[in-house]
Amino acid sequence: MKENGSGSKITITSSSQPTIAASDVADYYPFGLRMRGNLNSYRFGYQGEFAEDETEETGWNSFEARMYDPVIGRWLSVDPANYKGSPYIAMGNNPIINIDVEGDTIEVYSNSDPNFNGDVLFILDDGIDGIRKKTTQQLYDEGWQWTTPDGKNYANLLHINKMALGDKGTKFFTVFDLIVFSHEKVKEAKDLINHAKFLSADWKAVSDGADGDLLVFIDKQLYWADAIGNIPFGFNLSRFGYEPGHTGKLGDLFSEGYPNPFTSDNAVDKDFIMRGYLLNHSGRNMHRSVRDRNYWYNKFYSEK
Repeated sequence: MKENGSGSKITITSSSQPTIAASDVADYYPFGLRMRGNLNSYRFGYQGEFAEDETEETGWNSFEARMYDPVIGRWLSVDPANYKGSPYIAMGNNPIINIDVEGDTIEVYSNSDPNFNGDVLFILDDGIDGIRKKTTQQLYDEGWQWTTPDGKNYANLLHINKMALGDKGTKFFTVFDLIVFSHEKVKEAKDLINHAKFLSADWKAVSDGADGDLLVFIDKQLYWADAIGNIPFGFNLSRFGYEPGHTGKLGDLFSEGYPNPFTSDNAVDKDFIMRGYLLNHSGRNMHRSVRDRNYWYNKFYSEK
């Protein structure tokens, strides 16, 4: 069974003959009502949950916490997590951009919205019972992050409201922008000192970088600007032939992490220094945490 991002499902079966055919096809309207004319004998429906056929008693979907009626787009009992305005509203009444959370999440709001009355910018799943609300600054100060799974205070990123983040002025960059920045700010090895705090290659602080903002998009993916500031640093150390061990040592010395600056055990900073280094070294995808992490971590931070 395969499900795509729109909620459509196709079940593929094969027989002893070398042929493959679709045995079930189900397409859904945004709130989960199944479209007519599809092959559909599969017992799981919208969002992969158990669903009665409309020809049976109710046509409701059985989710873990309560029943859902896709005809009216509403839950049939109150929300145990008290999420959104009404206890019966599903997906914040907008299933295109919202999700229904499980009650163990952090909703993040703009710093200009300390009373949490505006749009949610993004949602993290921290695995702790209850829904908490924080401003971006509060989240940063507490050291929460969603990019380095083995780092401290890691939480899974569940949802991004790109429109609201854009409205709040969150800047958009590409990996190519970071590469150009690295070359322009550090033309010779002696210029590496420019990566120091508040100097011309301090990407998170300068006007042609994050310019002091906490959050940035890189290729439409959301990051702390502080973490991305390590990418040009690692990239340029690789450019000028520094070995991984020496790069790790300089990273311990110069990288600035959260919650406290100049910490030598900050997993996020170390991860992004390695990402920047390997972006130049072998063209690796900057957006992914290093796959053979133990090997490279030992190269950067043990062999000194």
